Formats: sequence, C-alpha cells, structure tokens
Amino acid sequence: SYLQPDIVLALSVCGDKFVVGTAKRKVCIWDLRNMAGMFQRRESSLKYQTRCIKGFPNEQGYVLSSIEGRVAVEYLDTTPEAQKKKYAFKCHRIKENNVEHIYPV
Repeated sequence: SYLQPDIVLALSVCGDKFVVGTAKRKVCIWDLRNMAGMFQRRESSLKYQTRCIKGFPNEQGYVLSSIEGRVAVEYLDTTPEAQKKKYAFKCHRIKENNVEHIYPV
C-alpha cells in the first residue's frame, strides 16, 4: 500500500502507469515498474471533484470526469506538443424551462 496525498476517488491502469484521482482535484500517476516514488502529480483541469478516470487503450493518456458533468482528455507525455492535444467538454446536460439539469459523469 502507498500513501496518497488525499482521499482516493477514482483510479485506472494505463499500461505500466497507474492513474489515481484524489480529493482536492489532484491526479497522481505512478509507474508500476518503479514504485519508489510518484511518477507525476498534477492538478485536474476540471473545476470540480473527480468522479471517474479511465486510461486510454493505447496507453498515451486518460479521460477524467467530474461531478459537474464535464470530461477532460489528458495525455501522460508532458511535452508542449502533447499537452496541446488535451481538451475538455460538457456532457449529460438537459435544459428545461430555462433550468439546466447537470448529471455527474
């Protein structure tokens, strides 16, 4: 077992990486081949609490969702070229009678 910086809310394996979403919008990435220390630690690009994380089948990154009904696509490669590809979008929203209902993803 390894201590995390906060409460673990979601996790996924992405090839030889283990992606952990914690409270306070932190994302911790561990390399399963070298568990001596954390591989990367990031802040979520989403404003609200992480609900789910799923690694890409090609092991290049992960998808992160929040309680706000937003999804972010993130890449493990930290080069500026790779980071330009990341994006976020809204989903699961219904507007009725000028009231927007947002469903967590």
